[in-house]
Amino acid sequence: MALTSVVGASTVSTYVPTRGGRARDALGCAPCAAMPALTVLAAVALVASAPHTLGPALVALAVAAAGLARRRSTVGQACPTT
Repeated sequence: MALTSVVGASTVSTYVPTRGGRARDALGCAPCAAMPALTVLAAVALVASAPHTLGPALVALAVAAAGLARRRSTVGQACPTT
């Protein structure tokens, strides 16, 4: 569960704007920019559903890792320059 927490925190941290950066650039403009954040919520729900079992914890880790991979591959690509 600790590894899932680290992966989830890494995903959420990508939504924080850099110093001097715009929030719009960090958040993303496309509707699919919210999907990685939703995978963190899904991982939390999976772990909360059965907190002391390995199966849901592994699925939660896979879901959180997929969200992080998706977020890292698409940060800043969906917003038009204005």
